[in-house]
Amino acid sequence: MKQKHYIYQQGGLGNQLYILAYAFYLKEKGVGPLCMYSADRQKKDTKDKKKRNVYSQITEKLGFPISRLSYFFFSMAKKMAKKSFFKNYIALQVEKEGQFAVFQEPATQYESKIYLHMGWYQSYLYQTPEFIERLYKIIEELAGNTRQFSITENDVVLHIRRGDFLKEKNRALFHIIETPHYLEGLAKLSQGINLEKVYILSDDFEGIEDIITTLSKQYEVVLVKGNTVLQDLYLLTQFKNYVIGNSTFSWWGAYLSKYKERANIIVPKEPWKIPMPEKSPYPPYWVQI
Repeated sequence: MKQKHYIYQQGGLGNQLYILAYAFYLKEKGVGPLCMYSADRQKKDTKDKKKRNVYSQITEKLGFPISRLSYFFFSMAKKMAKKSFFKNYIALQVEKEGQFAVFQEPATQYESKIYLHMGWYQSYLYQTPEFIERLYKIIEELAGNTRQFSITENDVVLHIRRGDFLKEKNRALFHIIETPHYLEGLAKLSQGINLEKVYILSDDFEGIEDIITTLSKQYEVVLVKGNTVLQDLYLLTQFKNYVIGNSTFSWWGAYLSKYKERANIIVPKEPWKIPMPEKSPYPPYWVQI
């Protein structure tokens, strides 16, 4: 039997892009063949206005096949992987608990026939230059006709996440990034450039009315509404200046910025409530406040 690696896809779009980056990292290291797996009971698909399966299209355009195995099969495979009797046939590669943003160099030599990889892989160190370049082109293609904004190098974009971050189960993990973070970030950017328009993207404009009101007193604010998820992501890539919170979706917009390392990106120093001393979610040129 030929060796095969199954990589479990989970979470929203931002999370799944990290997992795809990990898969691409393995591929560049010569590990394979690789197959992305998403449990059939996972219903968190993201579709745009054309009813396209965004996750599947990005995955396929990156060159990864998608397995449609049942959740029961995957559950049984995980149980088998924990039994020493099956170690030569199937093995489980699980990210260390509570270390989802810590880079862990994957093995390149494997003995079992089937490997199941499970984790979030939210370290920027898994992102190779080729992956970033290819993903940018895919997002640009799939975004389609994006609303035209006259974005200048002195404009700044804010992405303010609410939505499921406010749910009780997520409050234990995520800090809620409030007005002071965005004001401090804008003030810091103002020290180096003459800020012009402040574009705001959000998944809950009603929930951030207080932030919008405060910012509008000091800056010319543009609210970006009505886009598909991919149009929002592509629009984020067109800016040079960012003040963003702890949403992985907004981080991907910044990772993919067309300005690359010339971009000015401000993020929260502690995006999560759990301690993770060796975390590496941000490239070194991002500014943490």
